[in-house]
Amino acid sequence: MALTKPTMDVDVITVLATTSADRGLTESQFKAKFDETPAAIKTYLNDTLTTEVDTLGGTKATITTITTDSTSTTPTQTLASNNEYRFTDDAITTLGITIPASLATDFISSVVWRNPASTAALTVTNSSGLTLKNSGDDTSSGTFTPVVSKTYNMVYFNDGVNINCVIRGV
Repeated sequence: MALTKPTMDVDVITVLATTSADRGLTESQFKAKFDETPAAIKTYLNDTLTTEVDTLGGTKATITTITTDSTSTTPTQTLASNNEYRFTDDAITTLGITIPASLATDFISSVVWRNPASTAALTVTNSSGLTLKNSGDDTSSGTFTPVVSKTYNMVYFNDGVNINCVIRGV
């Protein structure tokens, strides 16, 4: 949702004539002109922008489903929006993640996995048609290289241009 842009007249003072005779305003009317723009901005902030931002705050993406797999050594998962997937077996040898072809603009999904003492093979298949951009821990020039015996939190989200994966290793 795009926010409503302010359209109030902010040139109230600059359009006034220079002399009081040319302005045709009483002293109190002239003083009131200085309050018009701040009052219009206040009305926009309170009645329009705040309402729209509050509405957006209620529609932000959140993780609603958590799925835990603590037994599979070769898990594969196609990501779904608003889902978190946890792979916690200490003997994972391969982990396959698929980013689906059809993504909502508010797509967000996360993967938590424990890389064992010998590095598991990680395969990410991006079917979305958008470029996958990795950033964060153990990432260099967009390439993620898992480190042994580390737990990773990987958050995938659609920013409308790319699929971003923000990675944190602990």
